[in-house]
Amino acid sequence: MKSDWVQPVKRVDKPWGHEEWFALVDGKFCGKAIHVREGHSLSLQYHERKEETIAVQSGRLLVEVGPHEEHLEEFELEPGEAIHLTPGTRHRVTALVDTV
Repeated sequence: MKSDWVQPVKRVDKPWGHEEWFALVDGKFCGKAIHVREGHSLSLQYHERKEETIAVQSGRLLVEVGPHEEHLEEFELEPGEAIHLTPGTRHRVTALVDTV
């Protein structure tokens, strides 16, 4: 018998891979595992109000991050590494290999 505490993980397919939503607290928090296929990128984006943390569990990401689209720094993230993004920070990730 399952506990009422147990929630299903929602899979959302994307052109670059898929997301697994494991936590969703309306307006407060969203926890996702993002699976990005090798060579695919997410769009360049920013968030007006929310903060975002990107942590690599497996694989390797090329990260582009900065205050403006014209001023982006590039670096790689590997398993065990993470970055925290504040509101307004432009960012895009590209999977150098299949990455979670």
